[in-house]
Amino acid sequence: MVALRGEMALAQGLKLALLSGTGQRAGQDDHNASEVAHLLFGGELRFWHARLVLVQATLAHAWRHDDAADYFTRELLALQSRERHPLTRRAIELALQGLRDLNGSSDHDRPLDKYQYMWTHEREAVTSVEQSSWKVSRLAADVVLLSNMTYRLWEQAQQLPSVTDRASEVAARAGLPKCIGDCSHRSRIASERQDVRGCDCAWGLCAYSDPPAVTTRWGRFTEGFCREQARLAKDHGPPSWARTGRVRDHADQLAEYWEREAESIAVKVREEEEQAKKLEENGATRVMSTSTASSW
Repeated sequence: MVALRGEMALAQGLKLALLSGTGQRAGQDDHNASEVAHLLFGGELRFWHARLVLVQATLAHAWRHDDAADYFTRELLALQSRERHPLTRRAIELALQGLRDLNGSSDHDRPLDKYQYMWTHEREAVTSVEQSSWKVSRLAADVVLLSNMTYRLWEQAQQLPSVTDRASEVAARAGLPKCIGDCSHRSRIASERQDVRGCDCAWGLCAYSDPPAVTTRWGRFTEGFCREQARLAKDHGPPSWARTGRVRDHADQLAEYWEREAESIAVKVREEEEQAKKLEENGATRVMSTSTASSW
């Protein structure tokens, strides 16, 4: 478990360094890009999310270094043929599209935004991507959702050692749990609801519902983002990694899931605002009481 989380921390650090370009003057960018290539194309990373982050790191580097675009395009095409995780494979498709669009643009018409194809950090994905390309927005939604559930299981493993091995094994799996890959199972993610029984598959990601998958510290969803995902499901159907059965039915089930999550987030936000207001009023009351007492 520690090793897999270490993979993610390293991948995220390299990606953020290449995005910021802080090492450009000292040639550190090229060194970081070489590290990314070694980790990503060497085939040693087990955590799908770490591989996805490094895929986006290649695009971040090529965006400022045109001479690296051809190399990363070749390597990503080769990686695409052997990558088994649907979300990472989709990230590769978007990165390749970004590289093609970048190659086809000129310095005069370079209003291209790399965030049409990627995001910075998962904590920001549900805010900065909200107004961006709908394709990357949809990918971000399920990536953050699945990673939230994975990290929630890891936190549970810290309290229950018996869960530790399963948490590591789940994080390294190449496929998707039913609740992500099959839209008809989305309601099981919200396993605190009374009308569903929660997880019924070997992944066990829906077995622990506290905190809800859309409000964890790793990547907290917004009400607006969830409503946008519901709209995208209605307009474009289920995403490519979740197309099973009747497309229209699955689109409706996916939209219902995101609408329900939007409502639950709205309720939670209102509760937090009311709680904050009460604390503020209580604080004002205490200050007034102290002031009154001191005047005597």
